[in-house]
Amino acid sequence: MGYYHSNMTNLIKRVGFPIQFVNSGEITFDGIELEGKALVGSNLSLFGNTSLQTNRNELGQINTTYSPHFMAKLGISFETKQGFTLAAFDSFFGNPTPTTRYSSTALVVNRDATAYHLVTFNASMDINRFWNLNRLPLMSVSLFVDNLFNEAISYPDINAQLVNSIPIHSGRALYGTLSIRL
Repeated sequence: MGYYHSNMTNLIKRVGFPIQFVNSGEITFDGIELEGKALVGSNLSLFGNTSLQTNRNELGQINTTYSPHFMAKLGISFETKQGFTLAAFDSFFGNPTPTTRYSSTALVVNRDATAYHLVTFNASMDINRFWNLNRLPLMSVSLFVDNLFNEAISYPDINAQLVNSIPIHSGRALYGTLSIRL
């Protein structure tokens, strides 16, 4: 468990049109983080962490950074002595501060950025160990699935602040790998 308190000054800000960059402003962050890992038997591992943060700028405005105030990650991993591994992780990101809260010019053209779960899955196998192929080059195969449940993930437009949100993550994606070490 950890607690943090940090103060950032002379932030780089965009002002005016045409846009200029200036050093001004201040933000203070306070937060706590918890992290843990547990081995359940010889093959199963559980992981978890969570973070809760708030911030305040020099004008007294609360949570102006667009970062989620609450985030958590839970994971499970199973590994056999025969070289087969399965793992799944759920990363939860709480509601971010809406762009429209502090930018009066941001247009509402997309769905609002909301809390989401980003679930990933990974399976891998050491082919040599699994099939007892000791005399062949080292071989492994893996499959990684990103955004397993195909969540539509948007985030506040923190760069230009022209619209309420932008898509920031692709839909479900599968990646396969065959590795041969000579």
